[in-house]
Amino acid sequence: MKTVICLAGLLAVCFAQEEHKVTDANNQFGFRLLHKIPASSEVNLFFSPYSVSTAMAMAYVGARGETQLDLHQTLAYSSAGLTPDHVPSAHAQHTHLLRAPSNSTVRVANAAVVQNEYPVLGEYLDLLSQSFGAEVNSADLNDQQTLASIHRWVKKQT
Repeated sequence: MKTVICLAGLLAVCFAQEEHKVTDANNQFGFRLLHKIPASSEVNLFFSPYSVSTAMAMAYVGARGETQLDLHQTLAYSSAGLTPDHVPSAHAQHTHLLRAPSNSTVRVANAAVVQNEYPVLGEYLDLLSQSFGAEVNSADLNDQQTLASIHRWVKKQT
């Protein structure tokens, strides 16, 4: 029984460390992105580094080769100590924690809409759903009603 409790505790610590690495990577990426945005006294700009890094992470888990390596560096996974194999599970844990009931008013919503008839691996779509809690749909992205529906979804979520 003691072995089972110790093993469960060790797994909890490992998951927490992986989730912490996602937070660290997101922070590094966000600060680098902030420094790339030109300052202007004429325009106010609001952006969510978390949203940008999450969207890029969703692309990352489907990328391979040089593209994946470039995104791994850009998203600061290397400097945060995340290996490519651990990125999806670390994001799953991170998303789970963000969506857990709490006293905060932070809401997280992710989605991926793929053009009808566009061949996308089911494994990738499952990974988006499991790791990022993303709603995954296919639609005609050339249709104005579809675009209006996506806009309404985003407006409702934010």
